[in-house]
Amino acid sequence: MCPYYDQLEDIYSGRKDVNVVVVESEDRPLWTSDNSVIDQESIVEAPFLIELDDSSNLNDSNSTELSFVEKTKMKAQKTSLAHLVSIESNRSQFREDRLKIDREALNLQVDKFMWNKELEERKLKLEEDRKEMDERKLRLEERQMDLKEKQADNEFKLKQQELEQKERILKLELEVQYKNHN
Repeated sequence: MCPYYDQLEDIYSGRKDVNVVVVESEDRPLWTSDNSVIDQESIVEAPFLIELDDSSNLNDSNSTELSFVEKTKMKAQKTSLAHLVSIESNRSQFREDRLKIDREALNLQVDKFMWNKELEERKLKLEEDRKEMDERKLRLEERQMDLKEKQADNEFKLKQQELEQKERILKLELEVQYKNHN
């Protein structure tokens, strides 16, 4: 289907050609869009395309006049000033939309930055906790080594004392035996 189907349908569907007769009043001259004055005796006929709604009632003169006036205003050619005003309003609306989008993008970047900052802080905290755990583990291993050393030292002293005790016992037995033989 044609990509401009909707636009073409708006333009060509349900429209009628209407000739509008504009008569000037005697007190003021009639001006055209190119700023030239038309003679006072002239009658201007301007064909306009108006769109007739299905809901509009052609028998009711007030509703058709209002809709006719509204539709002719909508369908009348824009002057260059009105066109510039329209372009400027569109441009300002575009700028506002662009600023809103830029603000949202900036807010998203701030949120992303804050999230990354929080993530890095958590990583640092975890790294510090890991270092602290490693230090505790090292201290615990040092204590275990010290305890093993003390235990080995105590065992050595115990064996040394046992040997000294055995030597004393043997020495006393020898002395007792020597006294008994003498």
